[in-house]
Amino acid sequence: MKISRNILILIILLSITEALLYNPQTFSQSGEAKTLEVGNEWVYHYENISQTSNYYIRKTVIGDTLIKQKNYAVIKIADWTGTKFLFERADSIKVYIISKSFIDSTLIDFNLNTGDSLNYYVVVTSYNGYYYGSNRKVIDIQYYREGLVHDEKLYIKGIGLSTEQYGGEAIDGAGFNLDLVTIKINNQIYGDTTLLAVSNNIDKHPLYFFLSQNYPNPFNPTTTISYSIPKPGLVTLKVYDILGREVETLVNENKLPGNYEVKFNAGNLASGVYFYRLQVEDYCAVRKLLLLM
Repeated sequence: MKISRNILILIILLSITEALLYNPQTFSQSGEAKTLEVGNEWVYHYENISQTSNYYIRKTVIGDTLIKQKNYAVIKIADWTGTKFLFERADSIKVYIISKSFIDSTLIDFNLNTGDSLNYYVVVTSYNGYYYGSNRKVIDIQYYREGLVHDEKLYIKGIGLSTEQYGGEAIDGAGFNLDLVTIKINNQIYGDTTLLAVSNNIDKHPLYFFLSQNYPNPFNPTTTISYSIPKPGLVTLKVYDILGREVETLVNENKLPGNYEVKFNAGNLASGVYFYRLQVEDYCAVRKLLLLM
């Protein structure tokens, strides 16, 4: 039987798509995408304007996942309040972030120049300077609303966010200063190396309950689910199918306050949408996961 050229092309395209869906991986990167390679870390010093809070925040690229057919870096943000996860992607000049409603937006664009706008921000200045061992482009963007809210961020090409100052009359004491103090990028370390070796008040007991989105997602056949609990209690973490039937109990025991991770192996389940539910006393949270076998 003779296969037409169009059908053959379609088969090849479907095979490539299937390979990407079933085997998510970290692709070779260039430009800004290199800042999102697994193992890169940033440590920021956070200080509340009222000086009631003063601690470190660690940002780490821990993996990658597919969302809407695009490859995103999985980024872990950890501080003394707990752990959360962000999903970012990048090309040679832009960095994007995806929201909880799966809307992709531009975080920074290094093609911007003084006077250009990005979302609600305006580029105050754009210049080249010697930072972190190289000559790099620097972009200072600012959001300002009638003196009520002021948010200014400084981005460095090949590094990411360097500083942020957030404040204004409408903030009511919740303003802050954020400064990059240590970075490990593409196996090069700049700044205080001891902050990468020890916790320095990072990952202490959380203040709030939190259930993170699993990663990777979609997955095949294992994925990681993280959660935080601020006080001791009986913790149950269960997985359900789309009909609400329980398919597996991942956690059912008393836990001390802290941040936890649990592996879920769905090797014996069929492809499809599932839900996982965290219950700790009166707190309950549910998230969706997608299994592709």
